[in-house]
Amino acid sequence: MKKNFKIFGYSLLGLSALAYLGFLFVLPNTIDINKFKPEIQKIAQEQANLSIDFENAKVITTPLLGIGIKTDNVKVKLPDETLLFSADSIKTRVALPSIFLLTAKISCLEVDKPFVNLEIANNQFKVMQLVEDILNKGKEQKLEQQGQTEIKKSWFDPAWIKIKVPNIALYDYKVLVNDLKSGHYLSLNGEQLNAGYFNGKRIKLKTYAELFSDENKNLTANVNINSFLPPPAPALDEEDDPAERIDIPFINPVEMYRNYDLKANLDTKLRINNSRNGINSYGYFNIDNITMKVSHLILPESYLRAKTFGQNIELDTNIYPAKNQNIVLNGKLNYSKHPKIDMIIKTADIKFNDLLILSKAFLDSLHIYNELDRITAFGHITADCYVKSNFKKLKSNGSVIIKDGGLNVKGIGKVLANSNINLFLDNNVLDIKDSSLFVNDSKVNIDGRIDEKSIVDISIDADKVPLPVLFNAF
Repeated sequence: MKKNFKIFGYSLLGLSALAYLGFLFVLPNTIDINKFKPEIQKIAQEQANLSIDFENAKVITTPLLGIGIKTDNVKVKLPDETLLFSADSIKTRVALPSIFLLTAKISCLEVDKPFVNLEIANNQFKVMQLVEDILNKGKEQKLEQQGQTEIKKSWFDPAWIKIKVPNIALYDYKVLVNDLKSGHYLSLNGEQLNAGYFNGKRIKLKTYAELFSDENKNLTANVNINSFLPPPAPALDEEDDPAERIDIPFINPVEMYRNYDLKANLDTKLRINNSRNGINSYGYFNIDNITMKVSHLILPESYLRAKTFGQNIELDTNIYPAKNQNIVLNGKLNYSKHPKIDMIIKTADIKFNDLLILSKAFLDSLHIYNELDRITAFGHITADCYVKSNFKKLKSNGSVIIKDGGLNVKGIGKVLANSNINLFLDNNVLDIKDSSLFVNDSKVNIDGRIDEKSIVDISIDADKVPLPVLFNAF
């Protein structure tokens, strides 16, 4: 009996060794992916209306039971034969043992010389029409299913599968955004990009990239970020998410970027965690040599520098919202459950509307949607003060003065007007003197103080303040 077990064990071991050697050396030479090339091209054409081409596709295996594909000269073209994507080579592998743990671990994803070409024609990205068609096709299928008998759900939930891509590597990458009508373009170039994705929980990104506007280098970015990802928003119920046609709004990034001509050098290294006590970060975030064009004027160079440790932030900034108007913040903040501030604040005579224009220009340059064009601001602010507080005790000096402040919102009208706020912080006391503002046409008077022990004694006198105006404005 013992001898039979030995024979069985040696036989099983031998078969396993043969299967392992076959996996490493026979399988890659047995499967010819190039035979399936016509079928792959047909599926891409039918499902996405894209033409795909590649060469020398082959199966690769690794001693740690990884299996994947390597292919050369990959090209993806739009229906009009415009090149959308190309790469000299793509290599990817999946770790087979992880599948038994319900984890799709893509242990390797390497792309050599990836090139993404986004052309703008007829006030739209060419590729966006395909994206809209694919999305609307899905919506149409959903409409067809509405009213039909509910399909039984499978016992297996795909959400159980974890997706991990720990090593994404792009070498000599380039993204081109080309406005065919104007002849101008934006180009993002980098020698190497390393990234990692961990099942929607965490993401890593490390690269050095340069952004060109035509042939002018406008931005440099040295980025090294390791951050948690917030949980996705809950899905809407079917009755709250009706099937309807999708139209993606278009913003011309080339035109918008040229309007403001943002220039800056970004250098950041951050690790961001989310714990029971809140968000913690460790590292630094610096933007230097910030300039941009506002109302055909080039603003003086600004900078923003921040160091973080846990829930502590050390700030050093000098921002110019307009010529001869700058804001200096220098000090420390703590945003934990026991917040603290230790900050020097100095400004020139800052006009609120110039600050608003700068904010819109900056957001527009980064293609961040905003409605700041609906708002017009009036008045100005001057600050020269020092504030140190744990919100239990106050140490301060200086002042913050707001004169003739106001805010108009298109479609609503005058929201705030004649705002005159006088904050005096001398002798470790915050005094509010002779301060008032109008909400719509209702006057609000403010008077009082916050003493050294953070005891608040402030009176607010208001008559029939129209709260719906504030609600609709903000």
